[in-house]
Amino acid sequence: MVDISMQSIRSADYGIYPKDYRQRIRQHLNKTLLDAGSARVNITMPPKKVFEITRDLNPRRGDYLETRPYYLVCIEINAKNAYGGYTGWQTQTYEFENGRMKSDAVVSTRVCDSKDDPYIDNRDPYERMNILP
Repeated sequence: MVDISMQSIRSADYGIYPKDYRQRIRQHLNKTLLDAGSARVNITMPPKKVFEITRDLNPRRGDYLETRPYYLVCIEINAKNAYGGYTGWQTQTYEFENGRMKSDAVVSTRVCDSKDDPYIDNRDPYERMNILP
């Protein structure tokens, strides 16, 4: 059992709030979609704090937990495929950490529906967490 305090989670350095997240996501979509102008995009979750917990199994450093705080944005997108038809609504996530944006973040889309702020993303399913006040 690992103890983590909510105080340490709340006071973690999540970096600067990405005020320009809409423009940066749109720029990314303009570069990556076949027909970006026709894409239908809904921001379903503006930047939310995520506190990620993973286990480092590096034999040289021993077995310990790593934490990574960042902001996450969720969108719903319906874009056209190569045949000109819409592909259907899909959820995409975008991480913002230290001013950098990472598309399709590897995070459960459960965060997009969660009311938790910050959202605690425990990536170690075998470790029990005891969240203290």
